Amino acid sequence: MISAYFNKFSKSFKDEGLNILWIELIKVKWKAVGSLVILGLSILAGIAGPAIVQKFIDSAILGVGSNELVFFAYAYAAVAIFGGLARVASTAMAVDTSWQIADSLRFQLFHRFTVNSPVLEIEKRPIGEVLELVEGNADTIGRSISESGFRLIGNIASTIGVLVIIFMKLPQTGISISILIFLSFLVINKLGRASVVLWKNVRHQKADFFGFIGDILAARNDLYALNELNWAVDRTKVLVEDLYQKEGRAYILARAFWPIMQLVVALMFGICFTYALQELQFGAVTIGTISAIYLYLDLLQKPLEELASQAGNLQQLRAAMSIVAKTFSDFVGESSATAILPEGSPAVKFENVHFSYNQGPAVLKGLSFSIKPGSKLGIIGRTGSGKSTIMNLICGLVTPNQGRVTIGDIDAAKISPSSFAKNIAVLSQRSHLFSSSLRDNLTLFSTEINDDQIWVVMAKLDATALIKDLPDGLDTFVGVGGRKFSEGEKQILMAARTMLKPFGLLLIDEATSYMDEVLEKKWAKLIRTASEGRTVIMIEHRKWAIAEADTIIVLEEGRIVEQRERN
Repeated sequence: MISAYFNKFSKSFKDEGLNILWIELIKVKWKAVGSLVILGLSILAGIAGPAIVQKFIDSAILGVGSNELVFFAYAYAAVAIFGGLARVASTAMAVDTSWQIADSLRFQLFHRFTVNSPVLEIEKRPIGEVLELVEGNADTIGRSISESGFRLIGNIASTIGVLVIIFMKLPQTGISISILIFLSFLVINKLGRASVVLWKNVRHQKADFFGFIGDILAARNDLYALNELNWAVDRTKVLVEDLYQKEGRAYILARAFWPIMQLVVALMFGICFTYALQELQFGAVTIGTISAIYLYLDLLQKPLEELASQAGNLQQLRAAMSIVAKTFSDFVGESSATAILPEGSPAVKFENVHFSYNQGPAVLKGLSFSIKPGSKLGIIGRTGSGKSTIMNLICGLVTPNQGRVTIGDIDAAKISPSSFAKNIAVLSQRSHLFSSSLRDNLTLFSTEINDDQIWVVMAKLDATALIKDLPDGLDTFVGVGGRKFSEGEKQILMAARTMLKPFGLLLIDEATSYMDEVLEKKWAKLIRTASEGRTVIMIEHRKWAIAEADTIIVLEEGRIVEQRERN
């Protein structure tokens, strides 16, 4: 029943960001409900405190016995302790719930960028920008909800509860204060809309800034060689100043809520005591009642001031959720590629393929060729001839404008990512080592591959010495902060990583770019070993790298200008 209510209520949101947040809240509804129930108990305990004080003062003035006064004192202490413990428990549950929501969104954002988004599209974004879009927004969401989300609900509930009590004791005061608070929140809401726009600009500016920083760190060696490090520093300074100005304006507008609420609190006390003293003269209220009203006003001051602060945090939350919603809408749903490749070495065919990027100049112009199962194809050509585009089409990263690309008689773009990963291996000039042990890098953290299998593969590559020369063998820490390898050595390790898994189609994309003469000989042996019983497509600049190919294709300006068979 609760789930049905949550689902029905979520449809009422016109703001897509709030709708996404509500959907995430549904996933942790029991924790959220539990936190709110405990929060409600703490609010009741807080409201009960001034009522007990009123009873204590009025009873003392009437001269009741000490036992009754002691009872009121103990009751007040018990209520205060219970309220404190309830607030602590509620806060702990709220923080846990908030970061669970943030982690869920963090995972979904990461999934969008790594799985749902087209590879060629994501490569257009600097890595730093992507990290900020994922981690920066998730952190803002988690922090805003934990600091303001549940407490906001509690402060609203506490404010309403106190206003009801004051209205019951002094109706005129309750009405006047309610009108004053209502008008102040109309002003805050109007300022809040402008604040959301400013915070969205800040989030985008941060993404651009961290994207630039990521690019600078990646290119630091080139900048050093070109003596342009000073330019990088100066440019960073300009971006930081621009970000500081945008963030400063957003903070200033958000902090405008605070003086507004301070003015409201001051007026609230003035209105209350004006009415209370008038009623006291006519004997309509007691000293205890006035004392209780003072305590209620004091109790009301804190949630009102927190609401002013929380309003600023909520504008950041809304800005971050707006960006999350935009990211989700850019990459809708799961991949529609669901076809499964059969096991074994497949045939590959290009049938009259035409292709251009973003309606630009034609890259491939009526390309047609086929590869029989278990054979090897070598493709060479100058830069810009279309070699990398062929690889992108085979991998399903792009689809032909005209014609068809098939693997095992299945359209390449329709093959599911999981089936592709299981049956197709790719070796490229981009070799990456994770910050972990060499074993983890070779097995890609799989526990199903043992050390004996690793040594067998390294022996086939004549590369066992590469591991034996390391201080800790397979346990050697590599990657950032670890053991360094030359680009050619990395390629050998990537080849070993590939051979440690079963596959029927091997794609090699200019993987020999950084190899020296010694590694070139090992590479030739690798191709002979890896191609046994498999289909292999090699895209290279160097003719020697495709010497093992059964068929060689020469590309020029997107067309095949020569095709020959190995004798």
